[in-house]
Amino acid sequence: FRGPVYNDSSQYNYGVTGGVVIHPHGVTLSQYLGNAFALIDANGASGVRIQNYPGIATDPFGYAVVPYLTTYQENRLSVDTTQLPDNVDLEQTTQFVVPNRGAMVAARFNANIGYRVLVTVSDRNGKPLPFGALASNDDTGQQSIVDEGGILYLSGISSKSQSWTVRWGNQADQQCQFAFSTPDSEPTTSVLQGTAQCH
Repeated sequence: FRGPVYNDSSQYNYGVTGGVVIHPHGVTLSQYLGNAFALIDANGASGVRIQNYPGIATDPFGYAVVPYLTTYQENRLSVDTTQLPDNVDLEQTTQFVVPNRGAMVAARFNANIGYRVLVTVSDRNGKPLPFGALASNDDTGQQSIVDEGGILYLSGISSKSQSWTVRWGNQADQQCQFAFSTPDSEPTTSVLQGTAQCH
């Protein structure tokens, strides 16, 4: 508390510095904006930090503002992957933007929010699915490739069951489906492991 006290009254002094960006998805607070700035959209992922911009991370709605971009030149915006939250995985980690003077540019990072899982997937007979088979999430379209031993890396997995289709050829017997979800309890590791049978 700072300020003079007169009899039984008080005066309070507060100061706020920075910027406020109003965009179609809401309002995002920031540092001073400069001549050009970027609005980062991390698809709802909070706590995603931007490399080389200390103190800038996405808010609870997945937005952040990167100020003081160089106008009329290519600016590199990269996510600091060493500090990603455990429940966030990104399809790409770098965007390049070229802002005009006094302009805002958008940079979208497609984040998969959920947990990372290594799933060992077997066919109806219990044999691992073939190396190189392509797995696609039936709801989101997210894709992953089966590794040796039928191991599949999935991200954005929640406790809600997700259906996946796996293909390794064009014949009817060269595809199958499986469903997978994480346990309801809070995971204790950043990469979970599980098994699934593909039918």
